[in-house]
Amino acid sequence: MRKAMSCALLVWIALSSAPATAQQPGKMYRVGVLSVRGGMEQRDEVFRQRLRELGYVEGKNLSIEWKFSDGKPDRLETLKAELV
Repeated sequence: MRKAMSCALLVWIALSSAPATAQQPGKMYRVGVLSVRGGMEQRDEVFRQRLRELGYVEGKNLSIEWKFSDGKPDRLETLKAELV
């Protein structure tokens, strides 16, 4: 259940700030990723790849900030505050 919530949050954050078309010149989009996992996984690279296919490139028009609680759900509130 937590994995589904984490993925749903990730997708919601990404899509809530992204327009229907790729990018607007000069605009930098910021995505915050909050997860109970311990670090990056293969699916994170798939997420990045899909964003590149849509025209969003880290360092060019996209900034992704990753926050992981290392399996400690009680740390999520602190990490959430850091993202905001």
